[in-house]
Amino acid sequence: MAGELPRIKQMALLDEAGVALQKALDSEDARAAEANYRKAISAFETLIRSGIRNGKLYYNLGNVYFRLNDLSRAIVNYRRALRLMPGSSQIRENLKYARSRVHDKIEMSGKRELVRSLFFWHFDTSLRSRTIAAIACYVLIWVLLIVAVFFRWHPLRWAMTAAIVLTVALGVSCAADNYAHRHSLEGVIAAEEVTLRKGNGISYEPKYSEPLHSGTEFSVVEQRGNWYHILLNNGKTGWIQATSAEII
Repeated sequence: MAGELPRIKQMALLDEAGVALQKALDSEDARAAEANYRKAISAFETLIRSGIRNGKLYYNLGNVYFRLNDLSRAIVNYRRALRLMPGSSQIRENLKYARSRVHDKIEMSGKRELVRSLFFWHFDTSLRSRTIAAIACYVLIWVLLIVAVFFRWHPLRWAMTAAIVLTVALGVSCAADNYAHRHSLEGVIAAEEVTLRKGNGISYEPKYSEPLHSGTEFSVVEQRGNWYHILLNNGKTGWIQATSAEII
Protein backbone atom coordinates (compact mmCIF):
# COMPACT_ATOMS: atom_id res chain seq x y z
CA MET A 1 0.00 0.00 0.00
CA ALA A 2 1.35 3.40 -0.90
CA GLY A 3 1.92 6.05 1.74
CA GLU A 4 -0.83 8.50 2.57
CA LEU A 5 -1.08 11.31 0.07
CA PRO A 6 -0.80 14.95 1.20
CA ARG A 7 -4.16 16.66 1.56
CA ILE A 8 -3.49 18.94 -1.41
CA LYS A 9 -2.75 15.91 -3.62
CA GLN A 10 -5.94 14.19 -2.48
CA MET A 11 -8.00 17.24 -3.40
CA ALA A 12 -6.23 17.51 -6.77
CA LEU A 13 -7.08 13.88 -7.57
CA LEU A 14 -10.71 14.39 -6.55
CA ASP A 15 -10.91 17.46 -8.77
CA GLU A 16 -9.29 15.53 -11.62
CA ALA A 17 -11.81 12.71 -11.24
CA GLY A 18 -14.71 15.16 -11.10
CA VAL A 19 -13.60 16.97 -14.25
CA ALA A 20 -13.04 13.68 -16.10
CA LEU A 21 -16.48 12.39 -15.08
CA GLN A 22 -18.20 15.56 -16.24
CA LYS A 23 -16.38 15.43 -19.58
CA ALA A 24 -17.42 11.80 -19.99
CA LEU A 25 -21.05 12.60 -19.25
CA ASP A 26 -21.03 15.54 -21.65
CA SER A 27 -19.21 13.74 -24.45
CA GLU A 28 -21.10 12.48 -27.50
CA ASP A 29 -18.08 10.42 -28.59
CA ALA A 30 -18.06 6.96 -26.98
CA ARG A 31 -14.27 6.59 -27.12
CA ALA A 32 -13.67 9.99 -25.58
CA ALA A 33 -16.20 9.24 -22.85
CA GLU A 34 -14.53 5.92 -22.05
CA ALA A 35 -11.10 7.57 -21.89
CA ASN A 36 -12.41 10.09 -19.37
CA TYR A 37 -14.10 7.36 -17.32
CA ARG A 38 -10.76 5.53 -17.22
CA LYS A 39 -9.05 8.73 -16.08
CA ALA A 40 -11.58 9.08 -13.24
CA ILE A 41 -11.03 5.44 -12.25
CA SER A 42 -7.27 6.00 -12.15
CA ALA A 43 -7.69 8.99 -9.83
CA PHE A 44 -10.12 7.19 -7.51
CA GLU A 45 -7.95 4.06 -7.31
CA THR A 46 -4.84 6.11 -6.59
CA LEU A 47 -6.66 7.54 -3.57
CA ILE A 48 -7.69 4.05 -2.44
CA ARG A 49 -4.16 2.67 -2.85
CA SER A 50 -2.90 5.51 -0.66
CA GLY A 51 -4.96 4.08 2.19
CA ILE A 52 -8.17 6.12 2.00
CA ARG A 53 -11.28 4.10 2.88
CA ASN A 54 -14.39 6.13 2.20
CA GLY A 55 -17.87 4.90 1.34
CA LYS A 56 -18.58 7.72 -1.12
CA LEU A 57 -15.27 7.09 -2.87
CA TYR A 58 -16.09 3.41 -3.41
CA TYR A 59 -19.63 4.35 -4.44
CA ASN A 60 -18.44 6.77 -7.10
CA LEU A 61 -15.91 4.22 -8.34
CA GLY A 62 -18.69 1.64 -8.59
CA ASN A 63 -20.79 4.09 -10.61
CA VAL A 64 -17.96 4.66 -13.10
CA TYR A 65 -17.38 0.93 -13.54
CA PHE A 66 -21.11 0.47 -14.06
CA ARG A 67 -21.10 3.07 -16.82
CA LEU A 68 -18.31 1.08 -18.48
CA ASN A 69 -20.51 -2.02 -18.14
CA ASP A 70 -17.93 -3.67 -15.86
CA LEU A 71 -20.56 -5.21 -13.59
CA SER A 72 -18.15 -7.26 -11.49
CA ARG A 73 -16.08 -4.27 -10.37
CA ALA A 74 -19.21 -2.15 -9.99
CA ILE A 75 -20.63 -4.74 -7.58
CA VAL A 76 -17.31 -5.09 -5.73
CA ASN A 77 -17.12 -1.35 -5.11
CA TYR A 78 -20.80 -0.96 -4.24
CA ARG A 79 -20.36 -3.69 -1.63
CA ARG A 80 -17.22 -2.06 -0.26
CA ALA A 81 -19.15 1.20 -0.04
CA LEU A 82 -22.04 -0.54 1.70
CA ARG A 83 -19.73 -1.94 4.37
CA LEU A 84 -18.78 1.61 5.26
CA MET A 85 -22.25 3.12 4.71
CA PRO A 86 -24.72 0.27 5.45
CA GLY A 87 -27.63 2.66 5.90
CA SER A 88 -27.37 4.17 2.41
CA SER A 89 -30.49 3.35 0.37
CA GLN A 90 -28.85 4.85 -2.73
CA ILE A 91 -25.95 2.39 -2.62
CA ARG A 92 -28.37 -0.48 -2.02
CA GLU A 93 -30.49 0.51 -5.02
CA ASN A 94 -27.47 0.79 -7.31
CA LEU A 95 -26.16 -2.55 -6.08
CA LYS A 96 -29.55 -4.14 -6.63
CA TYR A 97 -29.72 -2.79 -10.18
CA ALA A 98 -26.17 -3.93 -10.98
CA ARG A 99 -27.03 -7.40 -9.69
CA SER A 100 -30.12 -7.48 -11.91
CA ARG A 101 -27.85 -7.07 -14.94
CA VAL A 102 -25.63 -10.05 -14.07
CA HIS A 103 -25.95 -13.11 -16.31
CA ASP A 104 -26.16 -15.72 -13.51
CA LYS A 105 -29.38 -15.45 -11.51
CA ILE A 106 -28.41 -17.30 -8.33
CA GLU A 107 -31.06 -17.04 -5.66
CA MET A 108 -30.13 -17.14 -1.99
CA SER A 109 -30.95 -20.45 -0.32
CA GLY A 110 -33.99 -20.52 1.98
CA LYS A 111 -31.85 -20.97 5.09
CA ARG A 112 -29.64 -17.98 4.27
CA GLU A 113 -32.65 -15.85 3.40
CA LEU A 114 -34.30 -16.72 6.73
CA VAL A 115 -31.17 -15.84 8.71
CA ARG A 116 -30.83 -12.54 6.87
CA SER A 117 -34.49 -11.71 7.53
CA LEU A 118 -34.32 -12.55 11.24
CA PHE A 119 -31.08 -10.68 11.84
CA PHE A 120 -31.66 -7.77 9.44
CA TRP A 121 -30.40 -5.35 12.10
CA HIS A 122 -27.01 -7.12 12.00
CA PHE A 123 -26.69 -6.99 8.20
CA ASP A 124 -28.23 -3.55 7.61
CA THR A 125 -26.40 -1.45 10.20
CA SER A 126 -22.74 -0.51 10.52
CA LEU A 127 -20.36 -2.08 13.04
CA ARG A 128 -19.78 1.37 14.50
CA SER A 129 -23.51 1.95 15.08
CA ARG A 130 -23.93 -1.43 16.79
CA THR A 131 -20.85 -0.85 18.95
CA ILE A 132 -22.20 2.51 20.14
CA ALA A 133 -25.62 0.95 20.80
CA ALA A 134 -24.01 -1.91 22.79
CA ILE A 135 -22.05 0.55 24.95
CA ALA A 136 -25.19 2.64 25.52
CA CYS A 137 -27.16 -0.44 26.60
CA TYR A 138 -24.34 -1.50 28.92
CA VAL A 139 -24.33 1.92 30.58
CA LEU A 140 -28.12 1.76 30.85
CA ILE A 141 -27.88 -1.56 32.73
CA TRP A 142 -25.77 0.09 35.46
CA VAL A 143 -28.02 3.14 35.64
CA LEU A 144 -31.09 0.93 36.07
CA LEU A 145 -29.27 -1.21 38.62
CA ILE A 146 -28.38 1.82 40.74
CA VAL A 147 -31.93 3.16 40.53
CA ALA A 148 -33.36 -0.26 41.47
CA VAL A 149 -31.04 -0.58 44.50
CA PHE A 150 -31.91 2.83 45.91
CA PHE A 151 -35.59 3.07 44.97
CA ARG A 152 -36.61 -0.63 44.78
CA TRP A 153 -38.73 0.04 41.72
CA HIS A 154 -39.73 -3.46 40.59
CA PRO A 155 -40.86 -2.58 37.04
CA LEU A 156 -37.21 -1.66 36.34
CA ARG A 157 -36.39 -5.36 36.35
CA TRP A 158 -38.08 -5.76 32.98
CA ALA A 159 -36.22 -2.78 31.56
CA MET A 160 -32.96 -4.14 32.95
CA THR A 161 -33.63 -7.57 31.43
CA ALA A 162 -34.30 -5.96 28.05
CA ALA A 163 -31.10 -3.90 28.32
CA ILE A 164 -29.07 -7.02 29.17
CA VAL A 165 -30.54 -8.96 26.23
CA LEU A 166 -29.82 -6.08 23.85
CA THR A 167 -26.27 -5.68 25.16
CA VAL A 168 -25.52 -9.38 24.68
CA ALA A 169 -27.13 -9.49 21.22
CA LEU A 170 -25.28 -6.40 20.02
CA GLY A 171 -22.02 -7.61 21.56
CA VAL A 172 -22.28 -10.97 19.81
CA SER A 173 -23.16 -9.18 16.56
CA CYS A 174 -20.07 -6.95 16.81
CA ALA A 175 -17.82 -9.88 17.68
CA ALA A 176 -19.19 -11.89 14.76
CA ASP A 177 -18.57 -8.97 12.40
CA ASN A 178 -15.00 -8.56 13.59
CA TYR A 179 -14.36 -12.27 13.22
CA ALA A 180 -15.89 -12.36 9.74
CA HIS A 181 -13.83 -9.41 8.53
CA ARG A 182 -10.63 -11.04 9.80
CA HIS A 183 -11.22 -14.67 8.87
CA SER A 184 -13.70 -14.84 5.98
CA LEU A 185 -13.49 -13.57 2.43
CA GLU A 186 -16.17 -12.72 -0.10
CA GLY A 187 -15.65 -12.01 -3.76
CA VAL A 188 -17.06 -11.49 -7.22
CA ILE A 189 -16.24 -13.28 -10.47
CA ALA A 190 -14.27 -10.77 -12.57
CA ALA A 191 -13.53 -12.91 -15.65
CA GLU A 192 -16.10 -13.12 -18.42
CA GLU A 193 -16.55 -16.86 -17.83
CA VAL A 194 -15.20 -19.23 -15.18
CA THR A 195 -15.50 -23.00 -14.93
CA LEU A 196 -16.29 -24.23 -11.42
CA ARG A 197 -14.08 -27.29 -10.91
CA LYS A 198 -14.08 -30.27 -8.55
CA GLY A 199 -10.59 -29.52 -7.26
CA ASN A 200 -7.85 -26.92 -7.12
CA GLY A 201 -6.33 -27.45 -10.55
CA ILE A 202 -7.06 -27.23 -14.26
CA SER A 203 -6.80 -31.03 -14.49
CA TYR A 204 -9.94 -31.42 -12.34
CA GLU A 205 -13.23 -31.89 -14.17
CA PRO A 206 -15.88 -29.17 -14.25
CA LYS A 207 -18.30 -29.61 -11.38
CA TYR A 208 -21.27 -28.22 -13.30
CA SER A 209 -22.10 -28.04 -16.98
CA GLU A 210 -22.65 -24.28 -17.01
CA PRO A 211 -19.81 -21.81 -16.24
CA LEU A 212 -20.09 -18.85 -13.91
CA HIS A 213 -20.09 -15.38 -15.42
CA SER A 214 -18.81 -11.93 -14.53
CA GLY A 215 -20.57 -10.40 -11.52
CA THR A 216 -21.46 -13.65 -9.72
CA GLU A 217 -20.88 -13.28 -5.98
CA PHE A 218 -19.46 -15.90 -3.63
CA SER A 219 -17.89 -16.65 -0.24
CA VAL A 220 -14.43 -18.19 0.06
CA VAL A 221 -14.45 -21.48 1.96
CA GLU A 222 -10.74 -22.22 1.54
CA GLN A 223 -7.71 -20.99 -0.37
CA ARG A 224 -4.97 -23.24 -1.74
CA GLY A 225 -2.26 -21.43 -3.63
CA ASN A 226 -3.84 -19.64 -6.57
CA TRP A 227 -7.22 -21.36 -6.11
CA TYR A 228 -10.34 -20.52 -4.13
CA HIS A 229 -12.88 -23.07 -2.92
CA ILE A 230 -16.04 -20.99 -3.16
CA LEU A 231 -19.61 -21.17 -1.89
CA LEU A 232 -22.44 -19.66 -3.92
CA ASN A 233 -25.63 -18.19 -2.44
CA ASN A 234 -27.60 -21.28 -3.51
CA GLY A 235 -25.29 -23.59 -1.56
CA LYS A 236 -23.27 -24.92 -4.51
CA THR A 237 -19.49 -25.14 -4.13
CA GLY A 238 -16.44 -25.58 -6.34
CA TRP A 239 -12.95 -24.34 -7.15
CA ILE A 240 -11.91 -21.34 -9.26
CA GLN A 241 -8.58 -19.67 -9.98
CA ALA A 242 -7.98 -16.63 -7.78
CA THR A 243 -6.99 -14.57 -10.81
CA SER A 244 -10.53 -14.89 -12.20
CA ALA A 245 -12.11 -13.10 -9.23
CA GLU A 246 -11.82 -9.97 -7.13
CA ILE A 247 -12.09 -10.07 -3.35
CA ILE A 248 -14.31 -7.48 -1.64
